[in-house]
Amino acid sequence: MRGILDHGRLPYSTLAPFVRQYIVDTVDPRCNDVLDLENPCPSEGAELPCAAAIEFMADVHEAAGKEGISKAVEVRDPEMKQWTCISDAIGSFC
Repeated sequence: MRGILDHGRLPYSTLAPFVRQYIVDTVDPRCNDVLDLENPCPSEGAELPCAAAIEFMADVHEAAGKEGISKAVEVRDPEMKQWTCISDAIGSFC
């Protein structure tokens, strides 16, 4: 995916809304209420969170420059009681 975006000179952030759906722990039950062909929801059996999606979101924030660097490791909302550091997803510590 990165290669296609790089070749087309498109910012990674253009796919952020799609990728955000894959960095959660469970599929939102409301997600299947409306079929969105451009941003399809993960299937019910999807193994979430997806490590590739987490890494991609870190790249999105990193590309934002100095302001995005701190967000590059915090891709989830702590208010949602979910991990907030990319390394938490892979079992190491921030």
